[in-house]
Amino acid sequence: KEVFLKDLKFNPTSIDLGIGNTYSPELKIIPENTTYPKYTLSTDNEEIATIDNGTIVGIKEGQAIVTATSDNGIKAELEVNVVPVLADNIEIIAPKSLKISDTEQLEIKWNPENVTYKDAEWSVDDTSLASISNSGELKCIHDGLVTVTAKEKSNGKRIRQIKDYGRRHVQGRQRENSH
Repeated sequence: KEVFLKDLKFNPTSIDLGIGNTYSPELKIIPENTTYPKYTLSTDNEEIATIDNGTIVGIKEGQAIVTATSDNGIKAELEVNVVPVLADNIEIIAPKSLKISDTEQLEIKWNPENVTYKDAEWSVDDTSLASISNSGELKCIHDGLVTVTAKEKSNGKRIRQIKDYGRRHVQGRQRENSH
């Protein structure tokens, strides 16, 4: 005897999905012993989220509704909020020392690597010893130790984290710190 599908339910019914990330939805088929448990997934906004072999892919920031439709017309909806991928952690990649008048472009290692907005605000604690540009170019001005800080900014205004790289010698030889 055939058992017809009576209902479909997403669990959960709403998700946040990072840009570039994927999600395999959990769909409950009712009753579980349905003879023909086939369904298709579709999205109402392919600019925001797409479907790739049953997996939802976040494309750009916004909202989309993913609909599961059974062969007999039963439907369930999943609200997908595609959001920026925020940094969990950052690490400054920099030399151990610089000589007076030398410059070095500092880099940030982002974690996760697919952070949406890779933007940082750079600073040094002693501008008589070193300067740093908005793009992270460090220039040694005078002999001494300096703290370089990168503030990771996500989506413009939200500062997620401050990474203090620590005191770095900005001349060729090490010098004792007198604290």
